[in-house]
Amino acid sequence: DQETIAALRDRLGAARLRVLVVGEAKRGKSTLVNALLGRPVLPVGVTPLTAVAITVTHGTDEGLEVAFADGRPAAYPLSALEDLGTERGNPGNTRGVSRITARLDAPLLARGVEIVDTPGTGSVYTHNTATADGVLPTMDAAIFVLTADPPVSASEHELLERVRELSVTTFVVLNKADYLDVAGLAEAVGFTERVAREATGQPARVYPVSARAALTAAGDAGFAAFAADFAAYLSTGRSTDLERSAASQLRRIAGSLIDEVSLRVQPGEHPARLRRGQ
Repeated sequence: DQETIAALRDRLGAARLRVLVVGEAKRGKSTLVNALLGRPVLPVGVTPLTAVAITVTHGTDEGLEVAFADGRPAAYPLSALEDLGTERGNPGNTRGVSRITARLDAPLLARGVEIVDTPGTGSVYTHNTATADGVLPTMDAAIFVLTADPPVSASEHELLERVRELSVTTFVVLNKADYLDVAGLAEAVGFTERVAREATGQPARVYPVSARAALTAAGDAGFAAFAADFAAYLSTGRSTDLERSAASQLRRIAGSLIDEVSLRVQPGEHPARLRRGQ
């Protein structure tokens, strides 16, 4: 709770919104973040790869700030992401990495946002799901990544419901749109919009994109539309959403603390006894 409050104070002071990129394994989350950054910074692969939540924030002195579970801080070059944050370089997080923050001199990040690439849920690596679940409550807003093929699943519906409870604003991206023809993609978009509306209780715009194509010279029109809307949101809604999110997170913390005190205070006892350590 103290760490959460300290992080909230820091983000409020810097007017920096925390946006989590969330979804099941192999939906192209890391590739989407790379497309938003305009260059391939985060490692990608065919198998489930991201093992540690990676926060990408603005900085002209590019590099990594790494916190280990034993409390040790360390600095690394960006090239160490593969060794520290992936199942290839750090299988099962045997190196005990607690947090990774990557500083990048990217135009989008200068708009007052930090983007968090989370491990995919539902993969063969159950610790990836646990890591993703642990970081979800820290979000202000979210980019929920689905794919055109296969379509949204029941587990993704449940995850979207949870994200909607924790996020003040959620963008829904339908990645790998280039896997389908025009008719198939239209059907997938319509289906995803219905499922997203059921999960969130409100109309949801779904952005069909190809994050992989967005990183090529040709680009991707769908991604360009999403990126433009996301940038406009940061310009017009970031400050308000940051305040709304901070208030929501503080209410959750207060509710949790009240529940904890209620469990510790026995019937007939006075809370002052707890303060005296009795």
